Amino acid sequence: MQTQARSNTLENDVDLLNIDAAAKRLCMSTRNLWLLTHSGQVPHIRLGRLVRFLPRDIDTYIQLHRIGG
Repeated sequence: MQTQARSNTLENDVDLLNIDAAAKRLCMSTRNLWLLTHSGQVPHIRLGRLVRFLPRDIDTYIQLHRIGG
């Protein structure tokens, strides 16, 4: 059951974001996103030399850094 539940959540994130798309979604430069990625502040996926981002991880990062109500 747990494998199927995990599979279903990954199906919703089939469209991985590259560094340019993720930086655009965060409204920041790719350089700043690289710095946040290397420091471990933004979750990412390494596929060999490629770095990709789950859209939900980017959205979570935005929500965690939201100030005010």
